[in-house]
Formats: sequence, C-alpha cells, structure tokens
Amino acid sequence: MAYRPDFLLDAWTAYLVETGLSEANVDPDAFIRWTYARAMAHRQPLYEAMARNWGITIDAADMEKVRSEDDFVDLIARTLP
Repeated sequence: MAYRPDFLLDAWTAYLVETGLSEANVDPDAFIRWTYARAMAHRQPLYEAMARNWGITIDAADMEKVRSEDDFVDLIARTLP
C-alpha cells in the first residue's frame, strides 16, 4: 500500500506518541497494521466521492461471483447507467 508522505509522517508521529515507543523500538509490522486501519478510514470518504462523481458502485455479493475477465466485463457493463 502506498501512503502520501504527509499522511505517513502524521501517522508515524501519532504512533510514537500513542505507544510511547522510541523510533528504534517500533515493531514495523505493528506500525503498518496500525497505520493501515487509519489509511482506510481516511480514504473511505475519498473513494465514496470518486464513485459518486465518476464511477460506479458494485455490490460485494456480485463481485464475489466474478471468476473470469469476461465475468468482470459483463458485471461492469450491466452496472453502467
């Protein structure tokens, strides 16, 4: 996953404050799990706005039925206005 530099710096600073750890004592796996949850929360309204303004929304139940490229193309075609 890619993070914007300003988001990552803010997350790093907040993580150090919240955990009380020094930079040398941070478990990278714990930090990335902590950051990932915040990134998803931060991105959700952005993704919703993109879908509302320029995209389509597909139900997860429909998406899980996709087994091939043709299934995907058919699903998109059925979903387009």
